[in-house]
Amino acid sequence: MQCPKCGGEMWDNRQKKADGTFKANAPDYKCKLDSCAEVVWPDKDEQGAGPPPMREQPPVEDEQDAPAEHFTVSKFKHCIVDATMLAEWAKKHGLNVSDVEIAKWATTLFINRG
Repeated sequence: MQCPKCGGEMWDNRQKKADGTFKANAPDYKCKLDSCAEVVWPDKDEQGAGPPPMREQPPVEDEQDAPAEHFTVSKFKHCIVDATMLAEWAKKHGLNVSDVEIAKWATTLFINRG
């Protein structure tokens, strides 16, 4: 998961909470950057929760104004992370999501984000 505040990587504490290493009231995610320290808490009503939030996207540029490095591997990796987060949410709510479907979602996100 990417930090919603700074865009950096986050620690995933869910397994450590499940196995008792961390207290049950610890945040599910914590930003790896000490200077940011953003945390994401579990929803109180997990069943009624929507999909995980996506990162805020920059405004779409006109294709003619887009720089040559506009389509980068890094941007595609961000789309893969977002698609994987969505798949985790779907699986948690009983939907079977294949790796092929996750790849399709990531590709669609990449194309739409331009």
